Amino acid sequence: MLTGLEENKDLTSILELIKAKDFEEAEKKLNHLKEIFINNFFLENLHGSIYTYRDEYEKAKEKFKEVIKLQPNFVDGYYNLANIFLKLNNLEEAINFFIKTLDLDKNFYNAYFNLGICYEKFGQIDNSIKNYSLYIQNVPNDLNAYINLGIIFFNQKEFNKAKEFFNHALTIDLASVNANFYIALIFLQEKKNLIAIDFFRKVIYFDKSFYLAYSNLADTLILSTRFSEAIEIYNSFIRLNLGNNEELAASYYKLASLQGNIGDLENAFKNYDIAISYSKNINYIKGYIFHYNFCEKFDPKKYFELINIYLNNLNIKKITLEKNKYQKSNKIRIGFLSADLREHAVGYQVVGILEKLSLDKNFEIYFYNLDKIIDPTDKITLRFKILSTYWFDAIGISAEELAKKIYLDDIEILFDLSGYTANNLLEVFLYKPAPIQISWAGYLASTGIKEIDYIIVDSHVVSDDFGDYFVEKPLVLNDSWSTLTVFEDVATTNEIPFSRNKYLTFGSFNSIYKINKNTVKLWSKILNTLSYSKLKLINFAFNDDKVKKIFKELFYIYGVKEEQLIFLSDVKRNELFHHYNDIDIALDTFPYGGGTTSFEAAWMSVPLLTKIEKSFLSRCGKSINSNLGLNDWICTTDDEYVSKAIKFGNDINYLKKTKEFLITNKSKNKLFNTDSFAKNLSFTLKKIWHDYNSSL
Repeated sequence: MLTGLEENKDLTSILELIKAKDFEEAEKKLNHLKEIFINNFFLENLHGSIYTYRDEYEKAKEKFKEVIKLQPNFVDGYYNLANIFLKLNNLEEAINFFIKTLDLDKNFYNAYFNLGICYEKFGQIDNSIKNYSLYIQNVPNDLNAYINLGIIFFNQKEFNKAKEFFNHALTIDLASVNANFYIALIFLQEKKNLIAIDFFRKVIYFDKSFYLAYSNLADTLILSTRFSEAIEIYNSFIRLNLGNNEELAASYYKLASLQGNIGDLENAFKNYDIAISYSKNINYIKGYIFHYNFCEKFDPKKYFELINIYLNNLNIKKITLEKNKYQKSNKIRIGFLSADLREHAVGYQVVGILEKLSLDKNFEIYFYNLDKIIDPTDKITLRFKILSTYWFDAIGISAEELAKKIYLDDIEILFDLSGYTANNLLEVFLYKPAPIQISWAGYLASTGIKEIDYIIVDSHVVSDDFGDYFVEKPLVLNDSWSTLTVFEDVATTNEIPFSRNKYLTFGSFNSIYKINKNTVKLWSKILNTLSYSKLKLINFAFNDDKVKKIFKELFYIYGVKEEQLIFLSDVKRNELFHHYNDIDIALDTFPYGGGTTSFEAAWMSVPLLTKIEKSFLSRCGKSINSNLGLNDWICTTDDEYVSKAIKFGNDINYLKKTKEFLITNKSKNKLFNTDSFAKNLSFTLKKIWHDYNSSL
């Protein structure tokens, strides 16, 4: 068959050179041999193989075509040509030549395997399964065939079938990282997190460089509120330094994000800096921007520097608006873009307002949902859908595509309710798909995006330094920048908790990344002076004993006794309101104050002690207390904050009268009057739309 080449020493030498990957020398010797054996199909096939090894697929393709012409029955020629078409992603030709391979030799089993690959890529799943199955019938111990079939069924969400193939793969090779990894993913889908964690750990044991195992293990630990362990997983991958730059960047980013969420901002900022030094992934930069808001020594200059890094790494093409596209009409079409149109702080604030606004016949309300997990049982989402003119799930489409859709939907006023919070798509606003764009409720700092015209505020949250903190213009509403709608049926107790407890209870249910060292220092001064008092903190992160220990130690430094601290993990919303009935005084955080939690305290008639600074974020408590008539509970310095907490805490009769005052006036308060707010918002939106049209 080799036509005289069987005993040729040069051929043996060429094959050894190919094995040693010395393709250049092998090709020289091969060309010399081809001068002796002209038009030899075997040598031409060998030449095609050298081209393939060197990734010169076009040359290899032509060479294998030549082989088939020289020897039409040479099965390897068809198989090799099919593989080249597969590498070139020409699936139709690849399938064609694999089939021709099998026509010549039904026992050329590798062709079945590769047909399985082709059909899967082509989307013909049944044919893919059929060919993998034919391959397995003849080659029953090939690990990769079982793994590939398992992946197919996994992608089809047929997890039980997938698990069967992965388990069979493990009978062939117990250390198969792919089989163990996918079994872990299946257990994760089945919400069997503990078993998933064990399998992810196995993968890392067998392959310490498998980044996705580290990432998924850490994510699963976070789902299980084992934050300290997740941090160690990211750190261990980073220490090994086995990943490429993108994997290292992702590890530093996820580590920074987690540290930020549990209040370790100092290390979070360091790791964000490292992440963006490896990669300018905009999500990494946006995460950094979000967490920087909680910096104890917030610097607006640094904040806008981060935003400029984000903006400079975007490639935004302006959408050309048609001349006179926007004309005066009977109805103003309003769009809301958010990932939080659900049971979330933002949802609780705006849903009641928009229900009332939807009754105004001057408006049509469009929602563009960015939440990746759509829960059909979410009661707030359902309310949003009922009030809407139009609802669109904008998951998986680009910012440019969504901007074009919003533009084609003729949205005239577009709201952002997310800012730099999770799952945002701020890039949409850079395309300016609507003539008027507004930030509201979900993010109380500047987006730094000049295409967003306004941010909704009230007179209480606007300081003289507003321009240092915002590029957006303030759109000042009466009374408050937002409201709260409470659907939970929880009664407010008339008596203060001190009356039944015989000790004073302070409380803060804010996110723990708002609790910085200075906040702890001031709270500790209060607790030490009022030695009979206690502080109740509620946060999901306190499920992790190590996180709880860190916060305990922060208070111990300042002499607070353990029995004065009450740490509770995340509770259901209905239960959360009951806990407000256990608090005499709510303590606000600073410089990033409470938003929804401060509204909740007011709803439950719990007085809030707040300290204002220059930013909107630090003045929400001022707005709420001003509306409640609790101006004396607004502080401007650290000393005033501590002294008033002690003064009010020592005056039990004053606390009782304050509680009675809040209960009596609750029904009259504008903070919970969504009808009044909606009318105010309606008037304001009509005015800015009229002003816009007048300027054309």
